[in-house]
Amino acid sequence: MMAWIILILICVPFAFWGMENYIGGGRERPVAVVGDAEIFQADLAKAYQEMAARLGGFAQIDEATLKQLALKNLIDEQVLRQYAFDRGFMVSDGQIRDTIRTLPYFQGEKGFDKEKYDGILKAQNIAEPSFVEQIRNEMEIAQLQDGIIRSTFATGPEIERFLNLRDQSRTVEYVTIPVSESDSEISPEVIETYYRENEASFRFPEQVAVQYIELNLEEIAAKLDLTEDEFRTFYESQQDVYTRKERRRISHILAAVDVKDSAKGDQAALDKIKQAQAMLYKGEEFAVVAEKLSDDPVSAKQGGDIGLINPGDMDPAFEKAAFALDVGRVSAPVRTPFGYHLIKLTELEPGEVKSFETVRGDVEKALRRQKAENTFYELGERLARITYENPDSLVLAAESTGFETKTSDLFTRQEKEGFGADRKIADAAFSDQVLEGKNSDPVELSVDRVMFLRLEKHVPASTKPLDDVRDQVIHQIRTQHASEEARKLADRVLAELKAGRSLADLAESNKLEVIRPEPVDRSESKLPRDLVTALFSAEKPVNAQPVPFQAALADGTQVVAVLLDVQGKSGSQQEGKEKESDQAGQWLGSHYANAEFSDMLAQLKQDAQVTVFEKED
Repeated sequence: MMAWIILILICVPFAFWGMENYIGGGRERPVAVVGDAEIFQADLAKAYQEMAARLGGFAQIDEATLKQLALKNLIDEQVLRQYAFDRGFMVSDGQIRDTIRTLPYFQGEKGFDKEKYDGILKAQNIAEPSFVEQIRNEMEIAQLQDGIIRSTFATGPEIERFLNLRDQSRTVEYVTIPVSESDSEISPEVIETYYRENEASFRFPEQVAVQYIELNLEEIAAKLDLTEDEFRTFYESQQDVYTRKERRRISHILAAVDVKDSAKGDQAALDKIKQAQAMLYKGEEFAVVAEKLSDDPVSAKQGGDIGLINPGDMDPAFEKAAFALDVGRVSAPVRTPFGYHLIKLTELEPGEVKSFETVRGDVEKALRRQKAENTFYELGERLARITYENPDSLVLAAESTGFETKTSDLFTRQEKEGFGADRKIADAAFSDQVLEGKNSDPVELSVDRVMFLRLEKHVPASTKPLDDVRDQVIHQIRTQHASEEARKLADRVLAELKAGRSLADLAESNKLEVIRPEPVDRSESKLPRDLVTALFSAEKPVNAQPVPFQAALADGTQVVAVLLDVQGKSGSQQEGKEKESDQAGQWLGSHYANAEFSDMLAQLKQDAQVTVFEKED
């Protein structure tokens, strides 16, 4: 028995911090295998969190469905990555470097900002090799997609047909049959029957109120009693953080080596770089020579400029030469794995140590967070252990850690605002564990906030008494009857139209108004969208015979209409058609490419050895 208690004490902190895969000491089991690659729970959790963050509160998707989507994306990515690798799609280190340096969130006032780059990766807890590998994978898959896009196109007749359909307009006349609720008496028996058959529409939703303990890193940090001397000592120990290193703006000319024939390729590249060197000696501008001769297509368009670099950014040989130059000077040829370079220093940004006074706020914030983190994790582990060992109360956990328990108001599973609107809180509060009277598992709201919940009050879902909803029941019955009557009248009018009567005649006999707008195109916004959709779904008139059709609008209104004519663009409206054709061709090509890519991915997944493991209980 004692051994089991010790095992529980060891496992609880691991479970809290997402390390449940190590309990028992065995190898972690993957959640899926694609070929030789394994996808683990940590990969899925990260993908799920990123997807949930992107969707925010806009999508009402439950956690299980979102995790399935995240796993599907991971499998798709792995299938594509393996296919790209097998087909020889490769991205060089130089291409990755250039791509990273152009990403907008790493840009400063003068281009790529290494400090911002390092800071963002650190803030996201991403190691640079992992980030570079992620970029490599995305670029290789992008190569694959680009190959499909470049090989997929729309033919002239397809573009012509698309433009004709897009630019088509239609002449229509129609009558509307609104839903007119009557004030007729409804018998008690009908009311009772409708109420019983639709009880689900007249229910109070299930509600809970919870006790909770909240662990918040910011609150812990704010309460720490720190001195000015501690801030200065921390500042001195973190000089590298508050030091802006010397940066150099570099331009280069690259003569790439042909790896297929290293000996000849090396000599050809050396000859080319000497040719560039000779042109510079004759007085040609570096930017002009770079644009003419450089084998680095990205920087060549910028006159050879690759932006500001920091120590550690580039190949050692390249960097050694670049940091030995004075402003305006050009190096001798420098050999790197990419070929031969001529390097020019165009700007020097001296290093600078920021004074304590200028970074005082950042220093305090960083030190408070650093000291608070240990306390946060220790309290988190202690709370997890105590709430696990004492599942019937939060009192001991609160008293042992100095926290107070708080109590929420009642909230539903689909609460839109307030405490219960947080999806993680709602999921935990309505879990079987909490509804059965036990403390919740730790609820990680973010990396800085954790809650422990316990049921305070549970109000089961219940049916509202008929007397409380009688007016609502009567209104729904009358609306339903009115909708049925409107539909029956519309069906009758449509049948008589098809039998040969005119819409004007039918409108007069049924006291309806005929509406005939100007010719309607597909983008028409003044008419109800459901009517426009039905109009452009109707068959074209044959031999000038009108085509009757029917549409139901969102509010229950019925529309009976007659399609009179279909028109295309006139000759005078064809100006700019060449440009429109190009745009339409690009759109159709992209549409076809997406469809082809989806079909290819489906086939690859079918051919690949993909195994998804069910979650163990």
